[in-house]
Amino acid sequence: MIFQIYHQNQLVFLREKMVKSFTLLILFVLNLFTACSRKPENTTYIALVGDRKILVEDYIDRFTEYLKKTGVNDNLKLRHDFLNMLIDEAVLLEYARVSNLIEEPRIKTRLQNKQEQLYLDYYYEKYIYPQLTVSETELREAFRRSKIKIRARHLYARTLEDILEIEQRLAEGKSFESLARKLFNDPVLSSNGGDLGWFSFDEMDPNFEDGAYSMQIGETSNPVKTNDGYSIIQVLDIQSQPFITESDYVKNEKWLLLQVKRRKHARFLESKTDEILSNLDLRINDQILEDVYEELPKLRNRILTNLDLTEMSIKSRNDILLSSINGEWTIQQVIFKLAELNKNQWNRIIDQNDLVEVLKGLVIREEIEKRIAAYDIPRQPQVIKLIEKKQNEEIIAQITEYIRDTLTIKEEVIQDYYEAHTNEFVSQTKYKVAEIAVEDSILAWHVASLIAAGEDFSDMAKSYSENERSASRGGYIGWGEIAQFGKLSDHIAKSQVGDVVGPFKYYDKFILVKLLEIRKPSPLNFEDSKDKIAEKLKPDIFKNAYFRFINEAKTLMKLEIKSEFIDKLNIDIGRGMS
Repeated sequence: MIFQIYHQNQLVFLREKMVKSFTLLILFVLNLFTACSRKPENTTYIALVGDRKILVEDYIDRFTEYLKKTGVNDNLKLRHDFLNMLIDEAVLLEYARVSNLIEEPRIKTRLQNKQEQLYLDYYYEKYIYPQLTVSETELREAFRRSKIKIRARHLYARTLEDILEIEQRLAEGKSFESLARKLFNDPVLSSNGGDLGWFSFDEMDPNFEDGAYSMQIGETSNPVKTNDGYSIIQVLDIQSQPFITESDYVKNEKWLLLQVKRRKHARFLESKTDEILSNLDLRINDQILEDVYEELPKLRNRILTNLDLTEMSIKSRNDILLSSINGEWTIQQVIFKLAELNKNQWNRIIDQNDLVEVLKGLVIREEIEKRIAAYDIPRQPQVIKLIEKKQNEEIIAQITEYIRDTLTIKEEVIQDYYEAHTNEFVSQTKYKVAEIAVEDSILAWHVASLIAAGEDFSDMAKSYSENERSASRGGYIGWGEIAQFGKLSDHIAKSQVGDVVGPFKYYDKFILVKLLEIRKPSPLNFEDSKDKIAEKLKPDIFKNAYFRFINEAKTLMKLEIKSEFIDKLNIDIGRGMS
Protein backbone atom coordinates (compact mmCIF):
# COMPACT_ATOMS: atom_id res chain seq x y z
CA MET A 1 0.00 0.00 0.00
CA ILE A 2 0.97 3.67 0.01
CA PHE A 3 3.19 3.75 3.04
CA GLN A 4 4.48 0.18 3.06
CA ILE A 5 6.92 1.24 0.35
CA TYR A 6 8.47 3.86 2.61
CA HIS A 7 8.37 2.33 6.08
CA GLN A 8 12.14 2.38 6.70
CA ASN A 9 13.66 5.26 8.66
CA GLN A 10 10.31 6.92 9.37
CA LEU A 11 10.16 10.40 10.80
CA VAL A 12 9.20 10.52 14.45
CA PHE A 13 6.10 12.61 13.90
CA LEU A 14 4.63 10.07 11.40
CA ARG A 15 5.90 6.82 12.95
CA GLU A 16 2.70 5.53 14.60
CA LYS A 17 0.54 6.36 11.60
CA MET A 18 2.90 4.73 9.12
CA VAL A 19 3.32 1.51 11.14
CA LYS A 20 -0.47 1.16 11.29
CA SER A 21 -0.83 1.78 7.56
CA PHE A 22 -3.49 -0.90 6.96
CA THR A 23 -5.82 0.52 9.61
CA LEU A 24 -5.13 4.04 8.36
CA LEU A 25 -6.03 3.13 4.79
CA ILE A 26 -9.32 1.53 5.88
CA LEU A 27 -10.21 4.73 7.73
CA PHE A 28 -8.96 6.75 4.78
CA VAL A 29 -11.28 4.88 2.36
CA LEU A 30 -14.28 5.11 4.72
CA ASN A 31 -13.78 8.84 5.09
CA LEU A 32 -13.50 9.24 1.37
CA PHE A 33 -16.71 7.30 0.72
CA THR A 34 -18.42 9.56 3.22
CA ALA A 35 -16.92 12.62 1.58
CA CYS A 36 -17.92 11.45 -1.88
CA SER A 37 -21.53 10.99 -0.80
CA ARG A 38 -21.77 14.70 0.06
CA LYS A 39 -22.85 17.11 -2.68
CA PRO A 40 -20.29 19.81 -3.45
CA GLU A 41 -21.22 23.39 -2.71
CA ASN A 42 -22.62 25.39 -5.59
CA THR A 43 -19.23 26.99 -6.32
CA THR A 44 -17.49 26.90 -9.70
CA TYR A 45 -14.58 24.53 -9.45
CA ILE A 46 -12.14 23.26 -12.02
CA ALA A 47 -11.30 20.02 -10.20
CA LEU A 48 -12.56 18.06 -7.20
CA VAL A 49 -10.07 15.93 -5.27
CA GLY A 50 -11.83 13.97 -2.57
CA ASP A 51 -13.57 16.68 -0.58
CA ARG A 52 -11.22 19.46 -1.74
CA LYS A 53 -12.13 21.83 -4.55
CA ILE A 54 -9.76 23.67 -6.84
CA LEU A 55 -11.81 26.76 -7.60
CA VAL A 56 -11.59 28.45 -10.98
CA GLU A 57 -10.66 31.76 -9.35
CA ASP A 58 -7.86 30.10 -7.35
CA TYR A 59 -6.53 28.45 -10.50
CA ILE A 60 -6.55 31.80 -12.31
CA ASP A 61 -4.76 33.56 -9.43
CA ARG A 62 -1.99 30.99 -9.17
CA PHE A 63 -1.55 30.43 -12.90
CA THR A 64 -1.38 34.17 -13.54
CA GLU A 65 1.18 34.55 -10.76
CA TYR A 66 3.21 31.72 -12.31
CA LEU A 67 3.17 33.39 -15.74
CA LYS A 68 4.32 36.69 -14.22
CA LYS A 69 7.18 35.10 -12.28
CA THR A 70 8.50 32.86 -15.04
CA GLY A 71 7.79 35.02 -18.09
CA VAL A 72 6.65 31.95 -20.10
CA ASN A 73 3.85 32.27 -22.65
CA ASP A 74 0.39 30.93 -21.93
CA ASN A 75 -0.60 27.79 -23.87
CA LEU A 76 -3.06 24.90 -23.42
CA LYS A 77 -0.43 22.28 -22.57
CA LEU A 78 1.01 24.55 -19.87
CA ARG A 79 -2.48 25.13 -18.46
CA HIS A 80 -3.17 21.40 -18.15
CA ASP A 81 0.29 20.70 -16.71
CA PHE A 82 -0.27 23.44 -14.13
CA LEU A 83 -3.67 22.00 -13.22
CA ASN A 84 -2.08 18.56 -12.76
CA MET A 85 0.41 20.12 -10.35
CA LEU A 86 -2.44 21.69 -8.35
CA ILE A 87 -4.24 18.34 -8.29
CA ASP A 88 -1.11 16.63 -6.95
CA GLU A 89 -0.92 19.25 -4.19
CA ALA A 90 -4.62 18.71 -3.43
CA VAL A 91 -4.02 14.95 -3.12
CA LEU A 92 -1.38 15.54 -0.45
CA LEU A 93 -3.56 18.06 1.39
CA GLU A 94 -6.57 15.75 1.25
CA TYR A 95 -4.47 12.93 2.65
CA ALA A 96 -3.32 15.21 5.48
CA ARG A 97 -6.93 16.13 6.25
CA VAL A 98 -8.37 12.61 6.21
CA SER A 99 -5.43 11.06 8.09
CA ASN A 100 -5.49 13.89 10.67
CA LEU A 101 -1.83 14.59 9.95
CA ILE A 102 -2.19 18.26 10.92
CA GLU A 103 -2.90 17.16 14.49
CA GLU A 104 0.56 15.64 14.82
CA PRO A 105 2.27 17.67 17.63
CA ARG A 106 5.32 18.61 15.57
CA ILE A 107 3.31 19.79 12.56
CA LYS A 108 0.66 21.45 14.72
CA THR A 109 3.36 23.48 16.49
CA ARG A 110 4.97 24.55 13.21
CA LEU A 111 1.62 25.60 11.77
CA GLN A 112 0.78 27.55 14.92
CA ASN A 113 4.15 29.34 14.81
CA LYS A 114 3.63 30.30 11.16
CA GLN A 115 0.16 31.59 11.94
CA GLU A 116 1.39 33.76 14.82
CA GLN A 117 4.25 35.12 12.70
CA LEU A 118 1.82 36.04 9.90
CA TYR A 119 -0.39 37.91 12.38
CA LEU A 120 2.68 39.78 13.59
CA ASP A 121 3.88 40.56 10.05
CA TYR A 122 0.45 41.86 9.09
CA TYR A 123 0.27 44.06 12.19
CA TYR A 124 3.65 45.64 11.45
CA GLU A 125 2.98 46.03 7.72
CA LYS A 126 -0.39 47.70 8.26
CA TYR A 127 0.04 49.68 11.49
CA ILE A 128 3.75 50.21 12.14
CA TYR A 129 5.79 50.38 8.93
CA PRO A 130 3.56 53.05 7.32
CA GLN A 131 4.85 55.35 10.07
CA LEU A 132 8.40 54.91 8.73
CA THR A 133 8.74 57.85 6.40
CA VAL A 134 11.68 59.37 4.57
CA SER A 135 11.74 63.09 3.94
CA GLU A 136 13.26 64.77 0.90
CA THR A 137 15.76 66.37 3.28
CA GLU A 138 16.95 62.89 4.32
CA LEU A 139 17.19 61.77 0.70
CA ARG A 140 19.22 64.78 -0.29
CA GLU A 141 21.51 64.32 2.72
CA ALA A 142 22.09 60.69 1.70
CA PHE A 143 22.80 61.86 -1.86
CA ARG A 144 25.26 64.47 -0.55
CA ARG A 145 27.09 61.87 1.53
CA SER A 146 27.29 59.47 -1.41
CA LYS A 147 29.36 62.11 -3.22
CA ILE A 148 31.74 62.69 -0.31
CA LYS A 149 34.62 60.63 1.10
CA ILE A 150 35.88 61.16 4.61
CA ARG A 151 39.13 60.13 6.20
CA ALA A 152 38.85 59.85 9.97
CA ARG A 153 40.45 58.32 12.99
CA HIS A 154 38.85 57.20 16.23
CA LEU A 155 39.44 56.03 19.77
CA TYR A 156 37.28 53.15 20.86
CA ALA A 157 35.96 51.70 24.12
CA ARG A 158 33.43 48.99 24.87
CA THR A 159 31.65 50.88 27.67
CA LEU A 160 30.42 54.45 28.25
CA GLU A 161 32.48 54.68 31.40
CA ASP A 162 35.69 53.86 29.54
CA ILE A 163 35.05 56.25 26.64
CA LEU A 164 34.33 59.10 29.06
CA GLU A 165 37.69 58.42 30.69
CA ILE A 166 39.35 58.57 27.25
CA GLU A 167 37.56 61.85 26.53
CA GLN A 168 38.92 63.25 29.79
CA ARG A 169 42.47 62.26 28.82
CA LEU A 170 42.09 64.06 25.48
CA ALA A 171 40.88 67.14 27.34
CA GLU A 172 43.98 66.94 29.52
CA GLY A 173 46.22 67.13 26.44
CA LYS A 174 46.89 63.48 25.63
CA SER A 175 47.28 62.87 21.88
CA PHE A 176 45.31 60.45 19.69
CA GLU A 177 48.58 58.68 18.91
CA SER A 178 49.53 58.04 22.55
CA LEU A 179 46.03 56.85 23.50
CA ALA A 180 45.68 54.64 20.39
CA ARG A 181 48.91 52.82 21.27
CA LYS A 182 47.32 51.74 24.56
CA LEU A 183 43.76 51.12 23.35
CA PHE A 184 44.12 49.07 20.15
CA ASN A 185 45.36 45.50 19.86
CA ASP A 186 45.36 45.90 16.09
CA PRO A 187 49.00 46.77 15.26
CA VAL A 188 48.04 49.15 12.43
CA LEU A 189 45.46 51.15 14.42
CA SER A 190 47.81 51.13 17.37
CA SER A 191 50.65 52.56 15.29
CA ASN A 192 48.69 55.05 13.15
CA GLY A 193 46.67 56.77 15.86
CA GLY A 194 43.41 54.96 15.09
CA ASP A 195 43.32 56.07 11.42
CA LEU A 196 40.46 54.24 9.62
CA GLY A 197 41.32 55.48 6.15
CA TRP A 198 38.72 56.71 3.66
CA PHE A 199 35.03 55.80 3.73
CA SER A 200 31.79 57.01 2.18
CA PHE A 201 28.02 56.68 2.54
CA ASP A 202 26.76 53.39 4.04
CA GLU A 203 30.24 51.99 4.68
CA MET A 204 30.35 52.57 8.45
CA ASP A 205 28.07 52.10 11.43
CA PRO A 206 25.14 54.55 10.85
CA ASN A 207 25.74 56.43 14.11
CA PHE A 208 29.46 56.64 13.41
CA GLU A 209 28.70 57.93 9.92
CA ASP A 210 26.23 60.52 11.26
CA GLY A 211 28.89 61.84 13.58
CA ALA A 212 31.62 61.99 10.95
CA TYR A 213 29.48 63.69 8.28
CA SER A 214 28.36 66.38 10.71
CA MET A 215 31.95 67.55 11.31
CA GLN A 216 34.59 69.66 9.59
CA ILE A 217 38.27 68.82 9.03
CA GLY A 218 40.10 68.80 12.37
CA GLU A 219 36.96 68.56 14.53
CA THR A 220 36.69 65.94 17.28
CA SER A 221 33.34 64.48 18.32
CA ASN A 222 31.83 63.73 21.68
CA PRO A 223 31.48 59.99 22.43
CA VAL A 224 29.32 58.33 19.75
CA LYS A 225 27.43 55.13 20.55
CA THR A 226 27.76 52.43 17.88
CA ASN A 227 26.62 48.81 17.64
CA ASP A 228 29.92 47.61 19.12
CA GLY A 229 30.56 50.22 21.81
CA TYR A 230 31.60 53.88 21.77
CA SER A 231 33.94 55.97 19.60
CA ILE A 232 35.46 59.43 19.69
CA ILE A 233 35.92 60.52 16.06
CA GLN A 234 38.27 63.04 14.52
CA VAL A 235 37.89 64.01 10.85
CA LEU A 236 41.27 64.21 9.11
CA ASP A 237 40.27 65.04 5.53
CA ILE A 238 37.24 65.37 3.25
CA GLN A 239 36.97 64.81 -0.51
CA SER A 240 33.88 65.98 -2.42
CA GLN A 241 32.91 65.39 -6.04
CA PRO A 242 33.04 68.81 -7.70
CA PHE A 243 30.03 68.38 -9.99
CA ILE A 244 26.67 67.25 -8.55
CA THR A 245 23.58 67.78 -10.69
CA GLU A 246 19.85 67.65 -10.01
CA SER A 247 19.43 65.08 -12.79
CA ASP A 248 21.92 62.84 -10.98
CA TYR A 249 19.81 63.12 -7.81
CA VAL A 250 16.58 62.30 -9.68
CA LYS A 251 18.25 59.33 -11.37
CA ASN A 252 19.29 57.88 -8.01
CA GLU A 253 16.22 58.86 -5.97
CA LYS A 254 14.59 55.41 -5.88
CA TRP A 255 17.86 53.75 -4.88
CA LEU A 256 18.42 56.37 -2.18
CA LEU A 257 14.90 55.83 -0.82
CA LEU A 258 15.53 52.09 -0.44
CA GLN A 259 18.89 52.66 1.25
CA VAL A 260 17.61 55.28 3.69
CA LYS A 261 14.59 53.16 4.63
CA ARG A 262 16.83 50.15 5.20
CA ARG A 263 19.18 52.19 7.38
CA LYS A 264 16.31 53.69 9.37
CA HIS A 265 14.50 50.38 9.78
CA ALA A 266 16.38 49.00 12.80
CA ARG A 267 16.39 52.30 14.68
CA PHE A 268 12.73 52.86 13.83
CA LEU A 269 11.71 49.46 15.21
CA GLU A 270 13.85 50.03 18.28
CA SER A 271 12.13 53.36 18.92
CA LYS A 272 8.68 51.78 18.50
CA THR A 273 9.64 48.97 20.85
CA ASP A 274 10.90 51.46 23.42
CA GLU A 275 7.67 53.40 23.04
CA ILE A 276 5.57 50.31 23.72
CA LEU A 277 7.74 49.36 26.69
CA SER A 278 7.58 52.80 28.28
CA ASN A 279 3.78 52.78 28.06
CA LEU A 280 3.59 49.36 29.73
CA ASP A 281 5.13 50.60 33.01
CA LEU A 282 7.14 47.38 33.38
CA ARG A 283 8.47 46.63 36.86
CA ILE A 284 10.72 43.65 37.73
CA ASN A 285 11.44 42.34 41.22
CA ASP A 286 15.26 42.19 41.24
CA GLN A 287 15.51 39.77 44.17
CA ILE A 288 13.14 37.25 42.61
CA LEU A 289 14.88 37.76 39.26
CA GLU A 290 18.15 36.63 40.87
CA ASP A 291 16.45 33.48 42.18
CA VAL A 292 15.12 32.64 38.71
CA TYR A 293 18.49 33.37 37.08
CA GLU A 294 20.22 30.92 39.44
CA GLU A 295 17.84 28.19 38.26
CA LEU A 296 18.13 29.14 34.60
CA PRO A 297 20.62 26.40 33.54
CA LYS A 298 18.32 23.69 34.95
CA LEU A 299 15.28 25.37 33.41
CA ARG A 300 16.98 25.63 30.00
CA ASN A 301 17.93 21.96 30.07
CA ARG A 302 14.39 20.87 30.96
CA ILE A 303 12.82 23.03 28.27
CA LEU A 304 15.18 22.00 25.47
CA THR A 305 14.87 18.30 26.39
CA ASN A 306 11.07 18.50 26.77
CA LEU A 307 11.07 17.48 30.44
CA ASP A 308 8.16 18.23 32.78
CA LEU A 309 8.54 21.82 34.06
CA THR A 310 6.19 21.27 36.98
CA GLU A 311 8.73 18.95 38.62
CA MET A 312 11.34 21.70 38.97
CA SER A 313 12.00 22.63 42.59
CA ILE A 314 11.80 26.41 42.36
CA LYS A 315 10.76 28.01 45.61
CA SER A 316 7.80 30.39 45.75
CA ARG A 317 6.43 29.68 42.27
CA ASN A 318 3.55 32.05 42.95
CA ASP A 319 5.73 35.05 43.82
CA ILE A 320 5.31 38.00 41.46
CA LEU A 321 8.39 38.39 39.23
CA LEU A 322 7.15 41.30 37.12
CA SER A 323 4.15 43.52 36.58
CA SER A 324 2.88 45.87 33.86
CA ILE A 325 -0.35 47.60 32.95
CA ASN A 326 -1.44 44.24 31.48
CA GLY A 327 -1.15 42.46 34.82
CA GLU A 328 1.31 40.44 36.88
CA TRP A 329 3.44 37.41 36.03
CA THR A 330 4.34 34.88 38.68
CA ILE A 331 7.51 32.81 38.52
CA GLN A 332 5.36 29.94 37.29
CA GLN A 333 3.94 32.02 34.45
CA VAL A 334 7.40 33.26 33.47
CA ILE A 335 8.71 29.69 33.34
CA PHE A 336 6.02 28.65 30.90
CA LYS A 337 6.59 31.75 28.77
CA LEU A 338 10.34 31.02 28.68
CA ALA A 339 9.44 27.54 27.45
CA GLU A 340 8.31 29.17 24.19
CA LEU A 341 11.88 30.26 23.37
CA ASN A 342 13.82 28.29 20.78
CA LYS A 343 17.42 27.11 21.17
CA ASN A 344 18.93 30.15 19.43
CA GLN A 345 17.03 32.50 21.72
CA TRP A 346 18.24 30.58 24.76
CA ASN A 347 21.82 30.80 23.55
CA ARG A 348 21.62 34.61 23.65
CA ILE A 349 21.01 34.60 27.41
CA ILE A 350 24.56 34.96 28.71
CA ASP A 351 23.99 36.96 31.88
CA GLN A 352 21.20 38.39 34.03
CA ASN A 353 20.90 41.50 31.86
CA ASP A 354 20.17 39.28 28.86
CA LEU A 355 17.40 37.59 30.85
CA VAL A 356 15.89 41.01 31.58
CA GLU A 357 15.93 41.84 27.87
CA VAL A 358 14.18 38.54 27.08
CA LEU A 359 11.50 39.27 29.68
CA LYS A 360 10.99 42.72 28.18
CA GLY A 361 10.57 41.10 24.77
CA LEU A 362 7.97 38.67 26.11
CA VAL A 363 6.01 41.48 27.76
CA ILE A 364 6.10 43.50 24.53
CA ARG A 365 4.96 40.45 22.56
CA GLU A 366 2.00 40.03 24.91
CA GLU A 367 1.03 43.66 24.28
CA ILE A 368 1.31 43.23 20.51
CA GLU A 369 -0.82 40.08 20.70
CA LYS A 370 -3.50 42.14 22.46
CA ARG A 371 -3.35 44.71 19.67
CA ILE A 372 -3.58 41.97 17.04
CA ALA A 373 -6.77 40.75 18.72
CA ALA A 374 -8.12 44.30 19.10
CA TYR A 375 -7.61 44.99 15.39
CA ASP A 376 -9.31 41.65 14.61
CA ILE A 377 -6.37 40.69 12.41
CA PRO A 378 -7.09 36.91 12.50
CA ARG A 379 -10.44 37.59 10.78
CA GLN A 380 -9.08 39.73 7.97
CA PRO A 381 -9.86 37.98 4.63
CA GLN A 382 -6.37 38.48 3.20
CA VAL A 383 -4.83 37.14 6.42
CA ILE A 384 -7.07 34.06 6.41
CA LYS A 385 -6.18 33.38 2.78
CA LEU A 386 -2.45 33.86 3.38
CA ILE A 387 -2.49 31.59 6.45
CA GLU A 388 -4.25 28.86 4.47
CA LYS A 389 -1.65 29.21 1.72
CA LYS A 390 1.31 29.05 4.13
CA GLN A 391 -0.17 26.16 6.10
CA ASN A 392 -0.80 24.19 2.92
CA GLU A 393 2.81 24.82 1.85
CA GLU A 394 4.04 23.57 5.23
CA ILE A 395 1.91 20.41 5.10
CA ILE A 396 3.08 19.60 1.57
CA ALA A 397 6.68 20.26 2.62
CA GLN A 398 6.36 17.88 5.58
CA ILE A 399 4.95 15.03 3.48
CA THR A 400 7.55 15.66 0.77
CA GLU A 401 10.28 15.64 3.41
CA TYR A 402 8.94 12.33 4.73
CA ILE A 403 9.09 10.73 1.27
CA ARG A 404 12.61 12.06 0.67
CA ASP A 405 13.93 11.00 4.08
CA THR A 406 12.57 7.44 3.81
CA LEU A 407 14.08 6.70 0.41
CA THR A 408 16.30 3.64 0.21
CA ILE A 409 18.54 2.79 -2.72
CA LYS A 410 19.58 -0.83 -3.08
CA GLU A 411 23.33 -1.40 -3.14
CA GLU A 412 23.10 -3.45 -6.33
CA VAL A 413 21.54 -0.42 -8.09
CA ILE A 414 24.48 1.70 -6.95
CA GLN A 415 26.95 -1.03 -8.00
CA ASP A 416 25.40 -1.31 -11.47
CA TYR A 417 25.63 2.44 -11.97
CA TYR A 418 29.27 2.49 -10.82
CA GLU A 419 30.27 -0.27 -13.23
CA ALA A 420 28.51 1.46 -16.13
CA HIS A 421 29.99 4.91 -15.37
CA THR A 422 33.42 4.21 -13.85
CA ASN A 423 35.01 7.14 -15.66
CA GLU A 424 32.71 9.57 -13.84
CA PHE A 425 34.18 8.74 -10.45
CA VAL A 426 37.57 10.28 -10.00
CA SER A 427 38.79 12.38 -7.12
CA GLN A 428 38.73 16.14 -7.53
CA THR A 429 41.95 18.12 -7.75
CA LYS A 430 42.81 19.11 -4.19
CA TYR A 431 44.73 22.12 -2.97
CA LYS A 432 46.80 22.43 0.17
CA VAL A 433 46.50 26.00 1.39
CA ALA A 434 47.67 28.38 4.12
CA GLU A 435 46.12 31.73 4.99
CA ILE A 436 46.66 35.00 6.82
CA ALA A 437 43.40 36.68 7.89
CA VAL A 438 43.21 40.20 9.31
CA GLU A 439 40.35 42.65 9.79
CA ASP A 440 42.16 45.76 8.56
CA SER A 441 42.97 46.29 4.86
CA ILE A 442 46.02 48.47 5.59
CA LEU A 443 47.52 45.76 7.77
CA ALA A 444 46.79 43.17 5.08
CA TRP A 445 48.70 45.14 2.45
CA HIS A 446 51.51 45.74 4.92
CA VAL A 447 51.86 41.98 5.53
CA ALA A 448 51.70 41.34 1.77
CA SER A 449 54.58 43.77 1.23
CA LEU A 450 56.66 42.04 3.92
CA ILE A 451 56.11 38.64 2.27
CA ALA A 452 56.97 40.10 -1.15
CA ALA A 453 60.18 41.43 0.41
CA GLY A 454 61.16 37.92 1.50
CA GLU A 455 59.55 37.36 4.92
CA ASP A 456 58.39 33.79 5.58
CA PHE A 457 54.63 33.29 5.10
CA SER A 458 54.39 30.92 8.06
CA ASP A 459 56.13 33.40 10.38
CA MET A 460 53.88 36.22 9.20
CA ALA A 461 50.79 34.09 9.85
CA LYS A 462 51.92 33.37 13.40
CA SER A 463 52.59 37.07 14.00
CA TYR A 464 49.64 38.74 12.28
CA SER A 465 46.81 36.33 11.44
CA GLU A 466 43.67 36.83 13.53
CA ASN A 467 42.43 33.31 12.87
CA GLU A 468 43.96 31.73 15.97
CA ARG A 469 43.43 28.15 14.86
CA SER A 470 45.37 28.50 11.60
CA ALA A 471 47.82 31.10 12.94
CA SER A 472 49.19 28.60 15.47
CA ARG A 473 50.03 26.31 12.54
CA GLY A 474 51.72 28.95 10.43
CA GLY A 475 48.49 29.69 8.56
CA TYR A 476 47.95 26.08 7.45
CA ILE A 477 44.23 25.33 6.90
CA GLY A 478 44.50 21.95 5.13
CA TRP A 479 43.42 20.31 1.88
CA GLY A 480 40.28 21.25 -0.03
CA GLU A 481 38.56 20.97 -3.40
CA ILE A 482 38.40 24.20 -5.35
CA ALA A 483 34.69 24.78 -4.71
CA GLN A 484 35.31 24.77 -0.95
CA PHE A 485 37.28 28.01 -1.19
CA GLY A 486 34.25 30.07 -2.21
CA LYS A 487 35.13 33.55 -3.44
CA LEU A 488 38.83 32.66 -3.43
CA SER A 489 38.38 29.67 -5.80
CA ASP A 490 39.29 31.47 -9.02
CA HIS A 491 42.46 32.97 -7.54
CA ILE A 492 43.63 29.62 -6.14
CA ALA A 493 42.84 27.72 -9.34
CA LYS A 494 45.02 30.13 -11.35
CA SER A 495 47.95 29.91 -8.90
CA GLN A 496 51.12 27.84 -8.99
CA VAL A 497 52.55 26.03 -5.99
CA GLY A 498 54.34 28.60 -3.85
CA ASP A 499 52.29 31.57 -5.05
CA VAL A 500 50.86 34.03 -2.53
CA VAL A 501 47.64 35.77 -3.66
CA GLY A 502 45.72 38.62 -2.10
CA PRO A 503 44.82 40.37 0.00
CA PHE A 504 41.12 39.93 -0.87
CA LYS A 505 38.04 40.99 1.10
CA TYR A 506 36.45 37.79 2.34
CA TYR A 507 33.37 38.40 4.48
CA ASP A 508 34.65 40.47 7.44
CA LYS A 509 38.35 39.75 6.88
CA PHE A 510 41.13 40.52 4.40
CA ILE A 511 42.79 37.29 3.30
CA LEU A 512 46.22 36.37 1.96
CA VAL A 513 46.48 32.81 0.63
CA LYS A 514 49.51 30.68 -0.15
CA LEU A 515 49.20 27.57 -2.34
CA LEU A 516 51.39 24.90 -0.73
CA GLU A 517 50.69 21.81 -2.84
CA ILE A 518 48.36 20.40 -5.53
CA ARG A 519 47.07 16.81 -5.60
CA LYS A 520 45.99 15.65 -9.07
CA PRO A 521 42.74 13.65 -9.70
CA SER A 522 42.78 9.84 -9.41
CA PRO A 523 40.12 7.07 -9.92
CA LEU A 524 37.82 6.37 -6.97
CA ASN A 525 36.97 2.83 -5.84
CA PHE A 526 33.37 1.72 -5.32
CA GLU A 527 33.33 2.34 -1.56
CA ASP A 528 34.55 5.91 -2.02
CA SER A 529 31.99 6.46 -4.81
CA LYS A 530 28.87 5.03 -3.12
CA ASP A 531 27.69 8.22 -1.42
CA LYS A 532 28.24 10.31 -4.53
CA ILE A 533 26.30 7.81 -6.69
CA ALA A 534 23.46 7.70 -4.17
CA GLU A 535 23.20 11.49 -4.24
CA LYS A 536 23.22 11.43 -8.03
CA LEU A 537 20.45 8.82 -8.22
CA LYS A 538 18.32 10.24 -5.42
CA PRO A 539 16.51 13.00 -7.41
CA ASP A 540 15.11 10.53 -9.97
CA ILE A 541 14.27 7.95 -7.33
CA PHE A 542 12.58 10.61 -5.22
CA LYS A 543 10.60 11.84 -8.22
CA ASN A 544 9.39 8.30 -8.94
CA ALA A 545 8.51 7.69 -5.30
CA TYR A 546 6.71 11.02 -5.04
CA PHE A 547 4.48 10.39 -8.05
CA ARG A 548 3.93 6.75 -7.07
CA PHE A 549 2.74 7.97 -3.68
CA ILE A 550 0.34 10.48 -5.29
CA ASN A 551 -0.95 8.06 -7.92
CA GLU A 552 -1.72 5.38 -5.33
CA ALA A 553 -3.49 7.95 -3.20
CA LYS A 554 -5.55 9.07 -6.20
CA THR A 555 -6.97 5.56 -6.58
CA LEU A 556 -8.53 5.91 -3.12
CA MET A 557 -10.35 9.18 -3.64
CA LYS A 558 -12.95 10.72 -5.89
CA LEU A 559 -11.32 12.71 -8.65
CA GLU A 560 -13.29 14.98 -10.98
CA ILE A 561 -11.63 17.26 -13.54
CA LYS A 562 -13.56 19.77 -15.66
CA SER A 563 -11.13 20.14 -18.54
CA GLU A 564 -13.54 22.25 -20.52
CA PHE A 565 -12.90 25.17 -18.16
CA ILE A 566 -9.17 25.06 -18.89
CA ASP A 567 -9.62 25.40 -22.63
CA LYS A 568 -12.17 28.21 -22.42
CA LEU A 569 -10.46 30.48 -19.91
CA ASN A 570 -9.25 33.79 -21.26
CA ILE A 571 -6.23 34.64 -19.12
CA ASP A 572 -4.40 37.93 -19.26
CA ILE A 573 -1.42 38.62 -17.00
CA GLY A 574 -2.42 42.22 -16.49
CA ARG A 575 -6.14 41.68 -15.93
CA GLY A 576 -6.48 38.08 -14.70
CA MET A 577 -9.56 36.33 -16.16
CA SER A 578 -12.06 37.80 -18.54
